[in-house]
Amino acid sequence: MKASAGNIASAGLIVLILLALGFVLALTRHDSKDDTCGGIDVEIVEDWHFVEPEDVKGWVETEYGHYLGQKMDSLDLAGIENMLDTKSAVLKSQVWVTEDGILHVSITQREPVVRFQTPEGGFYMDDRSCIFPLQHGYTARVPVIDGYLPLKVREGYKGEVSDPDQKEWADAYFNSVIHPLEKQGVDFWWLDWQQW
Repeated sequence: MKASAGNIASAGLIVLILLALGFVLALTRHDSKDDTCGGIDVEIVEDWHFVEPEDVKGWVETEYGHYLGQKMDSLDLAGIENMLDTKSAVLKSQVWVTEDGILHVSITQREPVVRFQTPEGGFYMDDRSCIFPLQHGYTARVPVIDGYLPLKVREGYKGEVSDPDQKEWADAYFNSVIHPLEKQGVDFWWLDWQQW
């Protein structure tokens, strides 16, 4: 079977197009192994003001270490997330890098639903019965329960209520006081536990 001149020309044109496409792709190919981190971009999902972008940048710099100028593929993204997730007002963090050399951090803050104030100090609790300390830079507009409470929380504690009796009290309190008031539209009040 003889190849016609038109078929040969068409095949040659296809080969030239493929070679040109390969050349263009080779020129624009981006090798991220050589990229270095040129900055950090912090997004705070909620507007609670417990955590500010400057806080996150400081934590990454002081607790993770120097990241600017480091190779992008050498950054321990899971390690940065784990470190950030230990912060009292942080519910969850997400960390990723982009080809432009930016380390991105997204922070989801805990949402306090009540503040407990005892003679030993104060703390917030979220709707998951997770306790976290009062923050120096911001006070949430939430119900405040004041007095001697059956919750024993050491200063700076962050986490679930671990004692079964205290957990039962916290759950009952949410179900019998906090949630009914929220359903009525009450979003700020002060309750002195000794008078209630």
